[in-house]
Amino acid sequence: MKRLLLLPILLLSLSAFSQENWETTFKGGINCSFLSSGVSSSGNKIYFGATAGLEQTYYFDNSIFSAQSGLEYENIGAGLNSISVTVGGSNPGMGTLSRENANYLTVPLHLKCQINERWGALAGAGYRFGLGDRQSGNSRASDDISLDAGFFYKLDKMRFNLIYQHGLQEADPGYQMIQSKNRTITFTVSTSLWKK
Repeated sequence: MKRLLLLPILLLSLSAFSQENWETTFKGGINCSFLSSGVSSSGNKIYFGATAGLEQTYYFDNSIFSAQSGLEYENIGAGLNSISVTVGGSNPGMGTLSRENANYLTVPLHLKCQINERWGALAGAGYRFGLGDRQSGNSRASDDISLDAGFFYKLDKMRFNLIYQHGLQEADPGYQMIQSKNRTITFTVSTSLWKK
């Protein structure tokens, strides 16, 4: 875990002594997360959360491709209101499961491609360190790995990002009869802090 947290620091250190182009940006925004339909008795719901952090981007020689990492805080609003469970062979019963916003410290690693002067695409993965939530009475969210893909639009010193993140771990592994993986659409705005 500590080694993964050193990745953004390593990229920043390499960039500082490199002759290539690099950029440090701050980003903030919102995320909309949802689970599979039928999980909630009231249907598929969307939950809102927030994200903020620092990104370090290393531009390769041709400036078309770049590698990006960073460190960000995510408050993911993936919640479950209630589910129906069956107790015993012929004794149906109702059970409830409450899962409120989960908090993560995320280390992403993305490969970016500049399609034209304004538009670009990115893909990669992120490791989410579970910090805390109120998920079924637990005090800590489970660690997660997400597969990420999305687009970005550059406008002067600002960049607008739209990314889909698909979690690979069950958010609540205690309930095997439902799919509770975090599926998140994140919209963020980035602005440059340092550039070389």
